[in-house]
Amino acid sequence: MNDVIPILYNKNGAVTAEAQRAMSDWLDRNVIYNQTSLISDLLGVFSPKIRGYDGMGDVHNLSDNSVEAVEDFLTHTDKLSEEDRENIWNLPYDEREVKALQAGWEPEQKEIYEWWLVTPYFADLLDGYCEPIYREYACQWWGRCTTGQSYIMDHVIINLAIDKRVVQNKI
Repeated sequence: MNDVIPILYNKNGAVTAEAQRAMSDWLDRNVIYNQTSLISDLLGVFSPKIRGYDGMGDVHNLSDNSVEAVEDFLTHTDKLSEEDRENIWNLPYDEREVKALQAGWEPEQKEIYEWWLVTPYFADLLDGYCEPIYREYACQWWGRCTTGQSYIMDHVIINLAIDKRVVQNKI
């Protein structure tokens, strides 16, 4: 990799050609192949009765138990006492999470649209961003929760590229 890190956006807010090339090269080395049909069959998503169980439990980060999800529940629930409602935001996060669980909050399962075979390095990066990862048979797959556009445009991919200094986020 060269010493100059491409700038992600130009002054008009468009992604620069240099940044697109850098991200494309980086992703070509780490995102190997779309294997949605294979993994869906392995996990029994389309045929759980044949497999005898729903294997989605083997996927890491399948549920959204983010701070945002907990706080969204606490903001909108009517299952907190008046005293808890007044004091909830003064509590540390782990205590707010306990209050949410006591009030009936359950993490929502993410909807996975595509499965991509990725390198172990990239799976670890995505895991750090709480992206769904399935590891089996000495392979690792990323459960992509968006579809309809190239993964190079996914928010998580752009953030990873910035964090790993593949591109710079400044004008």
